[in-house]
Amino acid sequence: MNKRLLTLTVASLIYTPALARSGPTKPTAKWVNCWDAREGLGRPIDFNAAYTCSLAERAWHEVAVMRMNGQGTPVDLNGAREALAMLPEPGETELRERQQLMAAIVARETAKAPLRPLRFCEDIDWSVDYHWNRCQDVLRRKTNEAEKRFLSDAKAALLPAANAAFKKVWAVYPAFRDAEGARIYQSCDGGSAASGAELNQQEFVREHFRAHYEALVKGAQASTMAKRSFAEADKELNTVYVADIRGHLGTGPDSQKAYASKAKAAQRLWLKYRDAWVAMVSAQQTDRDKRAAAKQSAMALLTESRILELKHDPLHDE
Repeated sequence: MNKRLLTLTVASLIYTPALARSGPTKPTAKWVNCWDAREGLGRPIDFNAAYTCSLAERAWHEVAVMRMNGQGTPVDLNGAREALAMLPEPGETELRERQQLMAAIVARETAKAPLRPLRFCEDIDWSVDYHWNRCQDVLRRKTNEAEKRFLSDAKAALLPAANAAFKKVWAVYPAFRDAEGARIYQSCDGGSAASGAELNQQEFVREHFRAHYEALVKGAQASTMAKRSFAEADKELNTVYVADIRGHLGTGPDSQKAYASKAKAAQRLWLKYRDAWVAMVSAQQTDRDKRAAAKQSAMALLTESRILELKHDPLHDE
């Protein structure tokens, strides 16, 4: 995006509006939450309902984006400007965000070809707590819904005997993923950085879950098979786990106890998660002679992943 467009002055934002004007089209269904309708959480996206809802709530940031995109209302760039002008005078943080929105409007006014719709959460660098927190919630819910769809598809690749075992994997996985995020959150100083690190760690665990599925269910072992024995990996895991807890000794006795509690809770859940995967591998392996080796390989692979999770630093890692 042109940097010149991001240096708009406050004066350029104080656009004298008529009452924000673009009328909504008829919503197709009643929604409880404007964001749910706009983002398609729980059911398909309904821009008509989202626009009507946001207009009624005088949520002018949301109205501006939907007018810009023609979502629930015809494309109306002047109307998008008017929506932004309905907002209170911005502080420094709000000004930066409003400049991004104004720049997006100007870009669309000057573009020679239609631009893709502006994504409310992905394309605006929200710093104001309300929008940042809501966008994080949207991301979390979208990811969880995608995981539920994945679970349904995953069952098709399993032998009937392994289905019950895989359900046990799924039963413990969300608790482990969230506990791992809570461990990382506790290791931070709080605030939005801690929340971002928590989500980053949860996504790291999700990546491992998908890799485990590819390796242990679909048999894509060539690139993901553990490079050493379970015993060797387990020995390093114990060392890394102890070092991780001791590494938080300098944060004060209360914080240290809180972190140790979160770390132990996550590790206990991981052990259940690991054992559930191993049981699934045993059930999926029809050749009895290969079953023991498959279980050992699975335990090694899962342990290698756990070592990486404990070493991962979401606040500082690229």
